[in-house]
Amino acid sequence: MGARIEISTEGLPGSRALAIAEGNRHFFTGAPCANGHIVPRIVTKRASLCLECRREGARRGTRTYYQKNIEACREAARKSEAAKRATGSDWGSKNREAHAAMKSEWKKANLERGRFSAMKRKAARLMAQPAWLTAEQRAQMLALYREAVRLTAETGERYEVDHIVPLQGRTVSGLHVPWNLRILRGVENNSRPRIWNVDAELDA
Repeated sequence: MGARIEISTEGLPGSRALAIAEGNRHFFTGAPCANGHIVPRIVTKRASLCLECRREGARRGTRTYYQKNIEACREAARKSEAAKRATGSDWGSKNREAHAAMKSEWKKANLERGRFSAMKRKAARLMAQPAWLTAEQRAQMLALYREAVRLTAETGERYEVDHIVPLQGRTVSGLHVPWNLRILRGVENNSRPRIWNVDAELDA
């Protein structure tokens, strides 16, 4: 979403008639609109509309459209995310090191939020780990975590165990099971989107 654009009241015509005469799209009367907003108004073909009322109408329209077309909107978001990942056009993909550094700095400045997220993730992991896992499967998972630690110590670069299908994805949530785990470089793992795309994973 773009930045909100504010219209300065300085120098604006004081009425709709003056705005039309001067060829100005906006005017400011200083009086509240029917909904109590004291902001500039915009000249339309048939009437004038308070900018705040227009914004609220746009937000309502967006919400209504999304609710009516929720699956289409989600599919469009998935395709957009997949395209960015495939082309590497998103900022995180093109600046993996910088992205990881920014996340690290944010965590240092927001320790309480980091701890809250860590506990939330821990709870999600416990819920996502099936009770029917065998001892052999648990051993396989432990081996992956040990390998990530070994690679980190050997290379000096952080390696992490990643869930192929995210535990807390936006569109789908995976399980904490050995076949849903893999080892990735930390910077690569941290730049992954939470929208899981099966086609992108199969092509990887």
